Amino acid sequence: MDVNQTEVLVFKIVGAAMTVHNTIGHGLREKTYERALVVEFQHLGISYDQQHRHPVPYRNVKVDEYIPGLEVEDLIVVVQRSSHRFMMTTSAKSSTTSRSQVKTLVSS
Repeated sequence: MDVNQTEVLVFKIVGAAMTVHNTIGHGLREKTYERALVVEFQHLGISYDQQHRHPVPYRNVKVDEYIPGLEVEDLIVVVQRSSHRFMMTTSAKSSTTSRSQVKTLVSS
């Protein structure tokens, strides 16, 4: 996916998050927003993975798991916060870990 396609996807994700927030309001549990965002992604035809487990290795030993709420298009991790802030990071596959995170912070 090139930069323009990634920007379009980020725009769609932020739009979906704003739609959810404007529709159900503020002050609810993070899980409620995650579930509503899943419904919105389905409505918009955006592919996602929910609560996917990624091992965290250290010296070839699995020491933990990283479990992001939502991963969109196998590229962007969406972390919703009740403080009305959504963080998105692009992900790159790595030989030692499933994901290494970098990049975009979006506040609403």
